[in-house]
Formats: sequence, C-alpha cells, structure tokens
Amino acid sequence: MTCTTNDEQHTLHFGKKGRAWLAIGLAAVILQAQAVTSVQAAVSNAGDSNQNTVVQLATSAPAKEYPAASETTNIASGVYGTSQWWIDAQKVLHIGAGTLGEPAPVINTNLISYWIGYKADITKVVFEDTVIANQDSQRLFTGLDQLITIDNLTKLDTSQVINMHMMFSQCKSLTNLDLSNFKTAKVTDMGVDVCFRY
Repeated sequence: MTCTTNDEQHTLHFGKKGRAWLAIGLAAVILQAQAVTSVQAAVSNAGDSNQNTVVQLATSAPAKEYPAASETTNIASGVYGTSQWWIDAQKVLHIGAGTLGEPAPVINTNLISYWIGYKADITKVVFEDTVIANQDSQRLFTGLDQLITIDNLTKLDTSQVINMHMMFSQCKSLTNLDLSNFKTAKVTDMGVDVCFRY
C-alpha cells in the first residue's frame, strides 16, 4: 500500500491478515465519519426550522406501518429503531409500535435527541401503540424546547431501561408529566438532577 503525506510517498507492506484488519478499520472509520456528519448536520440545523435534518442512525423495518406516516402534509417521517414515526402539520410527533433505537451520539459535547433537527416542529408527542424504550434511553427528548404535552405515555414500556439520564432535559415548555406508569426497576442512571434540567 502506498501513502502520500506532504508530497512524500511511503510504502507500507501488510500480510494477508494485516490487509483484512486494515480494510475492517477503514470501513469502521468511514461509517463513523458518516454518523458524525449526520449528527453535526442535525446540531447545526437544530435552530433553523427551514432546514430540518434528523439524526440518521441504523434502523430496521418498522414493526408496524401507519398510513398516516405517508401523508404529503407531514413535516417529516422515518423509522427510529423499529418504531415508525412522523411529524404532522399540527406539529405532533407520532411514535408507532416497535422498539426505539439507541440514543444519538454526543458530538463536540452537544447532548442531543434523535429528533433535535425538528425541535421547532414538535409541540406534542403521541405514542400510537405500545413502544418499547431502548435500554439506553438517555436524552430521548432532550432539547425539544417547544414540546408542551406527551399523550399516551402509558404506552411507553420502560421495563427494560437501564439509563434514563437527561431523558426530558431542556424540555422547558413541558410543564406537566405523569411518570407513574414508568417501570424503573432496572434503571441505574436516572440523573434526577438533570433528567428534567432546563
């Protein structure tokens, strides 16, 4: 393999195993760079409602498909983990049946939610069916500062959650929240001091 640095060429020799590990390493670097680019775009556009960008993380086919997710008047739609979601014209984020994905990565100390790119477009969240929260549910709604209400929160299954750190942090418009249905037996990090921090 030949590398060029500062107009100088260097030749590196790898055995068969070395080339295989190099290929795996390069693939990992490329995937990480793509994830970082997506998250940085979401962070930079977080305050710009004209350029809605959502954090792109690995997803699967939705556990259940909803016709409403395909409405042309929707602001955005996608799949988070195996839960189909969409934001309608009334600024309601609908979350469908399935298991939620892992939290968005932290980039340059920015603690963000999966939906941070749409924070200006979300005033309400509705859980449409039973949704299983990810074991790591930290920052699930962090930074959604226009969010006022969450409906059907009883449909969010938190029985497998270990981390709830900053789950509702910076949701300054969310003034009433009933968490009495939350199952927290497995939670080791609730971060109560910052879970609801504004």
